[in-house]
Amino acid sequence: MKAKRCLVVIIFGLIIVLLFYHLFTEPSSDNQNGLSPKKAKGKDLSDKSLDEYLRSFPRNATGLKLYKNFQKAPFTPGSPKTVVVVTYQRSGSSFFGKIFDQNPNAFYVYEPLDALYTSIYGTAEGWNTPSDITSFWNGSERIPPSDDVDKVAHFLHSLLHCKTDDLPTEFFRHKYWAKMTGAFQTQQKPYSACLSKLDRSVFRCGDILPESQCPARLGEDWHKLWLCKQSLIQSYGSAYLRYQLCNYETRQSLEPCIEILSQNCTSAEMRVTKTVRATMPSIRTLLEIDTNVRIVNLVRDPRAVALSRMSFFSTRGSFSKNNRILEAKIFCRSVTRDLNLFNELRQQHPGKLIQVIYDDFVKDPQEYAKAIYEFLDSPPPQETLRWLSINTKGKRNSTNIADQWQSRIPYGEVRLINEFCKEYLDLIPYPWA
Repeated sequence: MKAKRCLVVIIFGLIIVLLFYHLFTEPSSDNQNGLSPKKAKGKDLSDKSLDEYLRSFPRNATGLKLYKNFQKAPFTPGSPKTVVVVTYQRSGSSFFGKIFDQNPNAFYVYEPLDALYTSIYGTAEGWNTPSDITSFWNGSERIPPSDDVDKVAHFLHSLLHCKTDDLPTEFFRHKYWAKMTGAFQTQQKPYSACLSKLDRSVFRCGDILPESQCPARLGEDWHKLWLCKQSLIQSYGSAYLRYQLCNYETRQSLEPCIEILSQNCTSAEMRVTKTVRATMPSIRTLLEIDTNVRIVNLVRDPRAVALSRMSFFSTRGSFSKNNRILEAKIFCRSVTRDLNLFNELRQQHPGKLIQVIYDDFVKDPQEYAKAIYEFLDSPPPQETLRWLSINTKGKRNSTNIADQWQSRIPYGEVRLINEFCKEYLDLIPYPWA
């Protein structure tokens, strides 16, 4: 009888061991079995050990610090130093932009291209989501048309060279001047203060466009958006005529404020803008028409980007909705295309383009700020270094913020994101966690 009981206990123990082995060992190949992101979401493997979790991440480089490994080209003597920070939504660019915003000798503009897309397609301000510029709502890839690519390049050139007459009225009345100036473009407070004194009617021209013809969100209906774009160009129909008339009257009201902005621009030693809505083809055109411009490409770990985008409805692509894996997939797809072209442009324009990895930047912001200003052949402003010192010690731990994804994204999701983003991760010489 005792022998029987022992046999039962042994068999039961073996079953338990096999069960635990099945549950906690890593599946051989989810992707080879055709596992879709939706199905994979249910395979939460977040209870693996941290060592196993970290060992699964791709590692591909020595991770040399930026400030030990870059080249620079001389600026044209007597010409203004112009800079474009090309980055991607939720990549830490607002924080990174403070390197320039805190420079009292810089003219810094935060996210100007949202206004350009509103002027082209009649969309609502703030609803030109970057993911919808490079992806259709069904998840397929969208290549921005050549005329949009050129308009972005020439807009950036006009902005950095203070050619206010060439900029659309939508830029000068955009809501970001009121909402973002205090936090992200503090050097523009005089312009924002001027706008605040104007009658509110100058900011309501967009209400004239019928939403049934001009969808509020970019990408919502590209056929309608294309028709709206053509109608705006030709002023076809009474609503579009009234919109253009409103724009004309608004421009007249804005002139005293635009003069303030123009003076701030022309007097600045350095002119900088940060954008998450430009693609590298536009930067290629910009480099062709402006030989003195410098490009800073800010990138971030795609897993951190996907996690961050899920927290903000307006930063998610319409296709991905609440799915981190899909958001990472469309993010890596569009940025990988940019990275390939960026590497080509860096070869064609040596010393004019530099890449910053946000995950590395936050480990030593002050040293990176010094390096970036060295790249731009300028001394780092003490105001910038002081701001970084105050805002990266005590009040916030930037490195911990950058690494939050490691504890918050389930292991099964991470494995699939790694697969979708393999080329992205391989293109950037950094030892990803």
